[in-house]
Amino acid sequence: MVDEQSQQDQTRASLYRQSASRLRRIAAELRFDLCRRQQMLSLAGGFERLADKLEGSPLKHAAD
Repeated sequence: MVDEQSQQDQTRASLYRQSASRLRRIAAELRFDLCRRQQMLSLAGGFERLADKLEGSPLKHAAD
C-alpha cells in the first residue's frame, strides 16, 4: 500500500515538474506582458514546491 502510494506520488511529482517546465517555456516567450510572465513563473514555482512536498512526504520516509 505504501509502495503504491509512493509510486503515485512520484508520478504526480513528475507531472508537476513537467507542468512547471512548460510554464517556464511559455513565460520565456512572453516579451511584452511582464506581469503575465511573472505570474506564470510564480505558478511554475508552485508546481515545483508541490513536487518537492510529494517527494519528501512522511509516508515515503515511513517506508524506509
